[in-house]
Amino acid sequence: MPESMTKSLYKGKSLAELKEKYLSLLEKDDIRKRPATLLCKSAEKLYAQAELFDKSGDEEMCYLALMKYLGLIQVIKDSPEYRNDKKFYVQILGSKKVNSAMDWAEKVSLNLELSLLLRPLFVLGFTQLLLCDTHV
Repeated sequence: MPESMTKSLYKGKSLAELKEKYLSLLEKDDIRKRPATLLCKSAEKLYAQAELFDKSGDEEMCYLALMKYLGLIQVIKDSPEYRNDKKFYVQILGSKKVNSAMDWAEKVSLNLELSLLLRPLFVLGFTQLLLCDTHV
């Protein structure tokens, strides 16, 4: 995604703040009590959302959707249903897809970290531009 197409950051001031947002879903007790097949459907929807957010240039929401997806995958893998029929769930989830989601989340994370680090410089640079004497 070209840099000019990405949306400005608005969900958090740091990756730690974003982490709190996606962990809140996984900390709910009832999520671990749901059938693994239902969680697989939810995971697929989260992955699809991440793709849509990526296409729209919203890296923060893409990151949140990916991290929720990966967290749900972990909940599924910890479930008794997964342990009883691992082959079935690996087929549904697709190990390549999960691995690519991890790589994708890492790239988005690095982009966000860079954006968060550079945000003050852009604001400062823009302010200095406005205060600059443009008369020759």
